[in-house]
Amino acid sequence: MGVVSFDEYKGRAMMVIANSPDDRFPFKFGLKKAKLAVEHIEDIKKWVKEQEAVQASLNADSPDESA
Repeated sequence: MGVVSFDEYKGRAMMVIANSPDDRFPFKFGLKKAKLAVEHIEDIKKWVKEQEAVQASLNADSPDESA
């Protein structure tokens, strides 16, 4: 999972999601984008599932590098 923290940018609250505490490029967003994400959470979940299937298919089609 990730690491969630909170920050501020120009006086505005920000949520920060990182892969680890030392992540150089965490995902940062404010209230407006958070509301948008919450509003479309089912679409995001659907997209993630579809993309995971695409990646799994690509990985299955690639030659085995251990041979």
